[in-house]
Amino acid sequence: YAVFEGSFAAPMIGDYPTEMTGHVFRSLAQTLGAAIHIEVKGENDHHKTEAAFKAFARALRAAIAVDGDAIPSTKGIIS
Repeated sequence: YAVFEGSFAAPMIGDYPTEMTGHVFRSLAQTLGAAIHIEVKGENDHHKTEAAFKAFARALRAAIAVDGDAIPSTKGIIS
């Protein structure tokens, strides 16, 4: 499941179509089987796009980090 909230004034950032930003996160959510919620606000389309990708990368890094040898589940198993 993916939610992308934000809009871009410019159709392109260099050779990159800004409409692809939401598409990338929807595709990642579908492929990973993950819930991804991205919200961008601001005036600079370049900075909004960069922030969305960096924030996602930081969240993903935290989500896959190994923390001890316990199973990361409130029920004690992952099925």
